[in-house]
Formats: sequence, C-alpha cells, structure tokens
Amino acid sequence: MSINPFEQKVRQKAQEYMKLEKEELATRLAYFEVCIDQMGNEVKYFLNNMFQLLRGLRRDYIPIEGILIGVRFELKEFLLWRDTKTEPYGKNIIIHEQLITHAKPTSFLYWEIIPLHEEKPKQPQPTQPTNQINQTI
Repeated sequence: MSINPFEQKVRQKAQEYMKLEKEELATRLAYFEVCIDQMGNEVKYFLNNMFQLLRGLRRDYIPIEGILIGVRFELKEFLLWRDTKTEPYGKNIIIHEQLITHAKPTSFLYWEIIPLHEEKPKQPQPTQPTNQINQTI
C-alpha cells in the first residue's frame, strides 16, 4: 500500500521539526496541546483519528469509506477569559473581575483578533483658560 499524500506531509513536517531546538519544539508542542484541550471532545476525537480509515453509512444506506483527511466544524461558541475593571457611576469604588465568558458567535456583529494590545498612562492635557463673557442687558 502506498503512502497517501497527507502522511507524506506529516513526514516532511517531522523532518522540519527535527531541525528545531529542543526548547522551541517543547514550547510549540505545549501550545498546541493546551489549544486542543480547549477545543472540546469532538475536535480531540477527530484529531486522534486523522488519516485513519473512516467507514459510514449514508442516509440512502450506501456504505462509504475512505481515509479521514480533514474535518470542518461549525463555530458554536467563543470561550473568553476576561480581565475587567469598572467604575460604577456615583460610587467611589473600582470593581476588578477576572471571568470566563461563553459567547455565541451570533451575538456579535463582528469580531476581531488583536495580536498586540498596549496600555499607556494618559498624558495630562494642558488646561486652557475659559473665556467668560459678561453680558449685561
């Protein structure tokens, strides 16, 4: 039996990884393992069975089988870790919360990924004198 093109891609990628330093390779592996753990059981199941024989029965009862080379999932939910600070109006307090939010993609008008975020202190604005006009009638 010949090697399918996807197994060949895996072998090529393995050769590339052999050239990496041990620390960089460990960091990449840890990153992907943590990401996979956050993806849910369906994703883990199919990742563990990639390039295996998949056999199924279609709705018209015709059997179908082949090598599993990919899976497309529908986006169900964002799981967001948030660090928030709010100042309720009229109260002299700041509420600091660290929380995990479950958000459905349909509740967003749009979303964006922000690879860089910096916060810098505000520069004080120079105060300008106000012109007061005395009007007498």
